[in-house]
Amino acid sequence: MSYTDLCLLLPRSPGRFFAANELKALLAFIVTSYDFKLAEGGSYPENLYIAENIVPNPTAELMFRKRQPLAGSA
Repeated sequence: MSYTDLCLLLPRSPGRFFAANELKALLAFIVTSYDFKLAEGGSYPENLYIAENIVPNPTAELMFRKRQPLAGSA
């Protein structure tokens, strides 16, 4: 069995589960460690319509701030 035959038998990488869990862990860290809001103006930018797809505006600006520890927490 060659490498090409193996690729045809396993079209999906087994590392996709690891990658998905790493992305979830990164997102959880960002959400729990940082405050974020839209940049000055505060209104939600218009969505983009590409064919049948509706996507968020990639030029929108977000402001991030590291959260301060709560008073009295260890």
